[in-house]
Amino acid sequence: MPKIGNLSPLGRIRGRSRTAAACLSLLAGAGLVAGCGSSGGSGSPASSTFVAAIPALPPTLDPTSFSGGTRPAMSFLDSFLFDFESTSCTTSLSGDKLVGNLAKSWTQSPDKKSYDIVLNDYKSSYGNPLTAQDVKWSVDYAIANSPISKYLASADAHFSKTPVTVVSDHEFKLTVDQATPDDLALFAIPTFTIFDSTEIKKHATQDDPWGKKWVAQNAAVFGPWKLDSFDPGNQMTLSANEGYTGSRGKVAKLIVKQVAGASDQTQLLQQGSINYANAPTWTQYKDLMSNSKVKVYPCAPLSRDVLILNFNDKALGNVKVRQAISMAINRDELNKSAYAGLATPSTTALLPSEMPPNSDSVPKYTYNVSAAKQLLAEAGFPNGLDLTLSYNENQPGSQVTQSSILIQNQLKQIGINVKLNHVANGNDFNSQFQEGKYQSILYYSGAALPSTYFDVSLESPDSPNVSWGFKDQQFSALVHTVGASEPGSPEYNEALVKIAQYNATQFPWIPLVDTPNIFAMNSNAGNVDQAVGPITPRISNLNK
Repeated sequence: MPKIGNLSPLGRIRGRSRTAAACLSLLAGAGLVAGCGSSGGSGSPASSTFVAAIPALPPTLDPTSFSGGTRPAMSFLDSFLFDFESTSCTTSLSGDKLVGNLAKSWTQSPDKKSYDIVLNDYKSSYGNPLTAQDVKWSVDYAIANSPISKYLASADAHFSKTPVTVVSDHEFKLTVDQATPDDLALFAIPTFTIFDSTEIKKHATQDDPWGKKWVAQNAAVFGPWKLDSFDPGNQMTLSANEGYTGSRGKVAKLIVKQVAGASDQTQLLQQGSINYANAPTWTQYKDLMSNSKVKVYPCAPLSRDVLILNFNDKALGNVKVRQAISMAINRDELNKSAYAGLATPSTTALLPSEMPPNSDSVPKYTYNVSAAKQLLAEAGFPNGLDLTLSYNENQPGSQVTQSSILIQNQLKQIGINVKLNHVANGNDFNSQFQEGKYQSILYYSGAALPSTYFDVSLESPDSPNVSWGFKDQQFSALVHTVGASEPGSPEYNEALVKIAQYNATQFPWIPLVDTPNIFAMNSNAGNVDQAVGPITPRISNLNK
């Protein structure tokens, strides 16, 4: 199923380089307004300009050419058929709770093999009307040019060989071989951005039939914003797309800046030079909570940090060893120390929002050093064992240095001698993970798609993400049942309970803490609840 490493939200990646020195001397802005650089100065009318800082802007705006900052950049452009319904920061986003964006209405066929979707009467920033042909071209483009999109369309959802059939200019049919909870949710993430194919085709060549070179530096989209300028790795400036007549807030200009350093983002936010930050450390978020000019939003969790043990290791392949390691970890201490108390200690294999009704039978994770020692002895290791723990700040974040030391100390209590292996290079770390070249590793479980089915798929043995030798097809069958069942149905809930029960005893991986979808904004930014998104906020929903 989907890869964690390629699909995790950038909001959890905490960069450390300092790229914002030129902005640090700016005077604080007032109200919602902030200025940094040559665009969007602080003399703009109140509530007209919004400056968002993210750790990385990509070299390309083509979502099929994966780069660390591509998804956030395309998320701000918001040219999606659907968006995730957001009514409260503390209410979990869900893949089966969608609202229309470019899509006006949609109905599922009685046999659940197709969806009839009607489009809104919008135009792109180039003046071309949104048509069903644009949707067909965009889906074909994504599947033809992106292995991630192709995989999602076939293994997460089960799109038919020809998924989009044009019915009329404003209506199309999406067909699937088998319905899953993620069929429409895929159209709420940048992977399936809807493009203005009429404009892009003007820039196609014989050598570049899809017009990818042009797409890389331009944005022919139908969302609330048009691209005014794009300086890769630095800044992009957006203004209102007059062809988008949907509901939008008072923000008329959006500046998205690359500010990689957590300290830089924190300082700029406190000065008022930016309005949104998603890279502060947990301790910095905690400190910002006492600043009257800033508000921190620790929204409902979308992800968790996990400890993965390689099943190909003789000791770690023993379930009692995995049980002992989980039982020896003090998750409360991890949360209070490494996460400044802003996360939630994991108690089950599923996030709280994913646990179905009547799941009292699911065992909760416990902390019990004496019981952990006994399990280790029963597994044949009465004198303990040696364990190498690999980690890198990019996955799951800057807190990993402290959490790895805490885990080292905690496991020492049961005789496990942990050697810490700091992999300094993020690319090397990801390569080692994908190739299974580790004994144990601290990692991040989460995705830009807030879906229970997607979440449980991440640890399925069928997933190309699973590099640690987990092969139990019983678990795969349970995941398949979740994907083939109606969310909330008895079959769906029963499968989720069994998955949670399985994880509580077999530990395909060991959840540590549930991490909030956290960010910080100016304290007077309005309507934030409805603007909450899995990657970046929907700026057009602010200050309605």
